[in-house]
Amino acid sequence: MQNEVVVVPDRQSQVSFSETAKPLIELLQVLGTKNTNLRHTRDLLLPRLVSGEVDVSELDIALPEEAV
Repeated sequence: MQNEVVVVPDRQSQVSFSETAKPLIELLQVLGTKNTNLRHTRDLLLPRLVSGEVDVSELDIALPEEAV
């Protein structure tokens, strides 16, 4: 077994990193929750749209030029 060296930063560097990383971690959590919600909504709506159970023919939906 080899001896491994672990470098531990000083307290101020740890605090500075935490202050920088915390908003990013919180954003990741929020975006993860939103993605889960979007997947759930898609999974509920897509079968209804494909089967015609939900009619979207009268919706005024702006499409990007690439889709037209």
